[in-house]
Amino acid sequence: MGRRDADRSAGRGTQGAVERQGSEDVIHGLKDDHAKPLRPDDLLEIEAKDGWRPFLLEYDRTRRVDKNFEKFRRYDTFLCWWRLETPLADQPVPYILFICEDREHLDLFLDAADRELTGRRNYASAMRAPEHFVGRRRLLFCEEEGVHRGEPVAYRVPAYPPGHPGRIDEHAEFRGVLLPGAPQRAAAA
Repeated sequence: MGRRDADRSAGRGTQGAVERQGSEDVIHGLKDDHAKPLRPDDLLEIEAKDGWRPFLLEYDRTRRVDKNFEKFRRYDTFLCWWRLETPLADQPVPYILFICEDREHLDLFLDAADRELTGRRNYASAMRAPEHFVGRRRLLFCEEEGVHRGEPVAYRVPAYPPGHPGRIDEHAEFRGVLLPGAPQRAAAA
């Protein structure tokens, strides 16, 4: 997947902004503002009421969260920005599911992703929310052992990154969500 040139304001990372060509939307807060290859371990497409939902699967075998900082940043950049500059722009926005071996592993990944996922899209249209943290909504983390025990729950980082004024009350909590295909009786923890 290639990338088209985009207009940029001065700066890199959290100080810079990327503007989409032909759009007034502006992306801020990316820790990595370059399109880089993604190599998920697998792709899973799940049928939903409104069509197919793509899931890019990442299975960490290293148990070293530091080996995944760049991967979190790449997915954040992909979801916030350069996915929209590819033929994937017309496809449903994928979910990225990181599969962790156990609860300790999961907690380490959630804490690290909470610090690394800082990209946000500011929509120019008054019809849309003024600020959207796409990576924080689309990266999910699950515990492999829990899924095998019949607990099909994945977790999201809080809606806003640390230090954001909106990170209060329910917006400051890690959120459990049911994975697709989970029986409705399974409760998100």
